[in-house]
Order: sequence, then structure tokens, then C-alpha cells
Amino acid sequence: MKPKIYTEIESLKFDFNKNGYVSIKSLFDKDDIKLIAKSIEDTLKYICNNNLDYHINIIELNKSNKELLYKFNLIANGLVTNLIVCKDINKVIDVLNDFKPFIGGSNGASMGGIMLGLPNDKRLAYNFHQESSYMRGAGRIYNVHFPIFVPSNVDNGTMSLLEGSHIEGQLPFLKSRLSEDSYTDLIPENIELHQNKYPEVFAELELGDCIIFDEFTIHKSNFNNTDQCRTVSVWRVFGNINSNAPILKPSEL
Repeated sequence: MKPKIYTEIESLKFDFNKNGYVSIKSLFDKDDIKLIAKSIEDTLKYICNNNLDYHINIIELNKSNKELLYKFNLIANGLVTNLIVCKDINKVIDVLNDFKPFIGGSNGASMGGIMLGLPNDKRLAYNFHQESSYMRGAGRIYNVHFPIFVPSNVDNGTMSLLEGSHIEGQLPFLKSRLSEDSYTDLIPENIELHQNKYPEVFAELELGDCIIFDEFTIHKSNFNNTDQCRTVSVWRVFGNINSNAPILKPSEL
């Protein structure tokens, strides 16, 4: 699935409502993405007390010090440079939310954090799930996802979605966990039926590209076959300004 350049509001809304997602070409200035990446990399160098490449440090921490890797993830989530893309995210959410007030609309989009697509490691990869399962009762959730250091593609485990699956609404799910230090999967019941019903599409995103998807869209991350970490930024913006949605801790994302 290739991102598109949108010049008309109705076209953007049509694709989102029809497919359960919209993939946007060059939503962000690449210099803004580079600034976010540099801030994250400098933070990791400080934590590791060295001047090594970002990917080298990430891989080494994953091997030898998962506690420090977790600490880095928490700190990286709160870096002020992450907020530089708020204005661009808010412009799109404004359209998708029919120009109604939404949480994050005045002060910037609500950020969930970064996710680390570690190379050759299933531990931090999600199975098929719906965001609504993790934030039950939150109402409309716009999920924003974009790469930071390297493009997202099939080789490095980019996320995939079951196109059109959002029309199923909230599905019952089964809870699964690969290990004590892995993500918890809330896999829709009878997922094979949904896989057969809806085509699986893969988010191929260059730096600056972005995908935004519905809270009911079934999606997952995939196995990273490369030697680099596929680090992505993940945001959640709530469409109801009065929502008391339970925002999960970074460790629960």
C-alpha cells in the first residue's frame, strides 16, 4: 500500500471511511523528522555513555540490558522535539473529525510514544489486534503511525492492516503473550475468518509519510528481517473532546 498525496478534503475522508485508514505522502517535513531522530539518538548516546550509532546501541541494549532499554523508551517518549509534528497531525485529524473539537486540538496531538521494531526479535511485535480493545470505551480514536530513522517496509516488519475490517466494530478478543517482557496481544476471536474476508495491506512509508487508521481497523506489526531497528512514532488522538479515555502507560503500548 503506497501513500498518496491528497489535494481534496473529500478524497481524504472517503479513503479513511472506506478502508479504515488513510496513508499520506510527505505529510511531514523531512527536516522535522531528522530533528526528532537526532534528539532520540542523542538521548540514547547519553544513556549508553558512548557515541555509537543508534542502531548499534539499540541492538546491544536489547541483548545485554533490557532494563536500560526500557528506561530509554520512557525518556524518548517525553522528548519535546516529538511535538514538532503536532501541527501537521492536527490538520488531518481536523478534517477526519469533521472539524469538531478533539483532544489535542489546541495543545497538540496526544502522543502515545515510540515503538521499537527490533531486528530479528518477535518480543516487541504485536499480533493482529484493534486499538479499541486496549482503550475500551474511549470512543473515536485516530491512530497515527510514521517512521523516524529508516523507511518502513515489508523487509523490516512494517505494520499491516486488514483493509476495510473497521466495519466489524468492536470484536471479542483472546489475550495472548509471548513472554514476560513482550507486548500483550488482544487478538480478535476467529481472526482467520477476518483474514480471509479482508485483504492484508502493508504500510510502505518513507520518512515524512504517515498512516492514520480507525480504532476498529485490525492491524499488527511484523517480523524485522533487517539489521536495523524500525523505530516508529505512534500517536493516538481522541475524537471526543469530553472523552475520559484511559491512556495506557508506555510499558503497556
